[in-house]
Amino acid sequence: MKIPLFAKAFQIAYFLGSLDLSDRLKVAEIVRKELGNVLDGQPTILPIPDDAPLEIPRVILTSKNGEFICNISANRFDFINKLPEGKEGMNISHVEKNLPGIINKLNKLLFAGLNATSYRLGLIINYTFTPKEGGLSFLKSNLLGDENDIASELQMHKLIHGQIKSLKVNNWVRLIAVETKPLLIVSDINTTQTEKYEINNELALAFFEQALPVSLKSIEEVLVKEN
Repeated sequence: MKIPLFAKAFQIAYFLGSLDLSDRLKVAEIVRKELGNVLDGQPTILPIPDDAPLEIPRVILTSKNGEFICNISANRFDFINKLPEGKEGMNISHVEKNLPGIINKLNKLLFAGLNATSYRLGLIINYTFTPKEGGLSFLKSNLLGDENDIASELQMHKLIHGQIKSLKVNNWVRLIAVETKPLLIVSDINTTQTEKYEINNELALAFFEQALPVSLKSIEEVLVKEN
């Protein structure tokens, strides 16, 4: 059974071992230069003291239309592509085609442009699936086995341990259904917190390229099994 999924947003995360943020304006300029015209909005340089929690973004870059966001903290770099409300979503083939090019640019930016190091990776994708009976009814019928259940919201979370190349990963599939809305499926594949890897361009590219089909296969297995 082929599940007609659409991607509403995806988030590419690098967990950083080191990144020089002493000149945050320079970092913002390097990021905007390396990524071309994507982040054409006004950069936000936050005056956060060095002893503040590492995960708080120091630099935030966005596109003018709000579809692209880049958050840079002392220990994490996130690149986010999200569609505005009302748009159906990105076709999966579009994501498959464009993801390698994005990863190559981000790898070049981080490892060469910013001389950063990374020890963990993550790929989070928000999908939507619109079954004919609606997302909530679909889960009630196929997960609960009771289509007359009175719940107005249902969630199912499944964790699958796996491996991508030499990287041990946690593969989360989260199903979220609210009344008449489409079924929201959040896929979160990340390398385990207990392992620290020396991430380079080749390893990062392999992880992100393989994480996408792993994500799709896991979702299909969950939905088809429940169906």
